[in-house]
Amino acid sequence: DATKPVVTVTSHTNNASYGNTASFDLTGDATDNVKIVNVIIKWVEGDTTWDATLSGTDKAKSWSKTFNFVEDGANSLYITPPLTAAEQYADKTFEITVKDDQNNESTTSVRLIGDNSAPAIAIEDVEGSNIGTAATFTLNGSVTDNREVVRVTLSADGVGTVWDSATAGVTLGAGTTSRTWSRTFDILADLGSYASRSFEVTAWDKNGN
Repeated sequence: DATKPVVTVTSHTNNASYGNTASFDLTGDATDNVKIVNVIIKWVEGDTTWDATLSGTDKAKSWSKTFNFVEDGANSLYITPPLTAAEQYADKTFEITVKDDQNNESTTSVRLIGDNSAPAIAIEDVEGSNIGTAATFTLNGSVTDNREVVRVTLSADGVGTVWDSATAGVTLGAGTTSRTWSRTFDILADLGSYASRSFEVTAWDKNGN
């Protein structure tokens, strides 16, 4: 026998999104005129391979594999180095190889697209409201995303400082995809005066959006 198996991916098309949850399933079919012995899935960027779960008859198999984004998980798509934590949800290429019991094999590949949705920011303070006459005032709000929210920064026009949750300049509340943020300003020390200011809030998710 010199007939190669036929392998297809049924769960995703090329350049489709792999979704926005903590895990996803990659599935497909493999057929041949002789017995199929295994289906191997390779994550190209991570240089990692797994045996797929098989069902069906000797010559017609359905294959599947569940992947997750948990660090050090058994089926994890998480590596360091070279990827940083913010890059784990980047685009990924998978190669699926099917082999029969006559040592014929076929390989197909699918490229899946990662998260590219930016976080949504809400500011609780009303536009044009007064900061008051006390020595301090607090600016606060929330940020939500389909991935973990990891960072929030604040800046004010005319002020060179950028306040950053990565350096404790902004308080980022507990949670993952939905978090609160706040900054209590010393009006004179931080902003220089009681003059009107415009504030800009920037948020990042785990994928760098």
